[in-house]
Formats: sequence, structure tokens, C-alpha cells
Amino acid sequence: MSEQSHPHQVVNIQQPQSNGLGVAGFVVSLVGWFTCGGLCPLGMILSFFAMFKEPRGLAIAGFIIGLLGSGFLLLFGLAFILAMIGVGTAAAITMQMMQMAVVEGAAMQYYNANGVLPTESQLVAEIGPDGLELSGVQYRLVSDTEFEIVTAGPDKQLGTADDSVYLRDVSTSDGDFVSGPQSDAGDG
Repeated sequence: MSEQSHPHQVVNIQQPQSNGLGVAGFVVSLVGWFTCGGLCPLGMILSFFAMFKEPRGLAIAGFIIGLLGSGFLLLFGLAFILAMIGVGTAAAITMQMMQMAVVEGAAMQYYNANGVLPTESQLVAEIGPDGLELSGVQYRLVSDTEFEIVTAGPDKQLGTADDSVYLRDVSTSDGDFVSGPQSDAGDG
């Protein structure tokens, strides 16, 4: 047999570069969309730092997806907060209306039983100690047939320009909301 020489060929196979932080940022940003944007800020931050390493493809995509999801989260988060503020305001207005109805009902009940409108102390006795908490509500006797119910406005202080004033005339069964505080000249 003849001796043949077989040269050995060396082949170097390089693994393609990977950017683990970029992959993680992309995945977290993408999953963030399924959490209503909750994880998007984290994915955006991870992707931002991954953009400084090669390859940048998934890091850039993760940053853009995270940025859009974070905007979504901010927009709807703000809308949710504003909606809750609106619900709180509506609840406060409803509570004021309920308080005014209790005061008006007690005043009318006293008037129907006695033929005269009650004074403030008589009204408190009519409502009773178990009555509705009437903080921020004021009853004022205007004349023999008229009374006002004043509720504190948004500043929660009675006697300021933002108060709601309800004027009721029992002789005509008319009631009307009057804007702004009423003068004390007609109080009796």
C-alpha cells in the first residue's frame, strides 16, 4: 500500500452573535401588550440598554413595542384616574342632593304638621339624632313661607361663591336652585 498524505482541514464554525438582553427586552415588551401595557416600560428599559450591543434588531423592536405599550399604559391609566375622580365627584354631588332632600322633607313635614316652617333647631329635632349626617348643609328660614338649603361647593366651605343654594317657597310649592350665596338680610 502506498502511503498517501491527507491534509487535515480545520474549519472554524462561529456561533452567530446573540443579544440576550435584546431578546429579553423584546419578549417582555411583547408580553406587556397582553398585560394592558403593564410590562412595557420594563421591556422598553431592557431594550434600551440592549441597543448598545450587537445585534440590535430585537432590541430596537423591543424598544419600539415597549414605547408604544408604555404610551398606551399612560393614556389609559390617566383616563382611569380621571374617571375615578369623576365618579368621586358624582358621588359627592349625589350625597349633597340626598342631604338636601332629607332637610327639605323634614322642613315640609314640620310645616304640614304645624302650619309654620321650623327654625333650625326645630328642624334638627325633626330630623332626629339618627338622621343623615348633615355636615356641609345649612338650613335658613327666609320668611314665613320660604326657606333655603345651602350646601358647600367644591371648596367644602359654607358661605363662599361656589355654594349651591336651593330656595323653597311652600306657599306656591316652588323650589329652585339659586347660584351663589344668598344675602343674610332676609334671614329670620
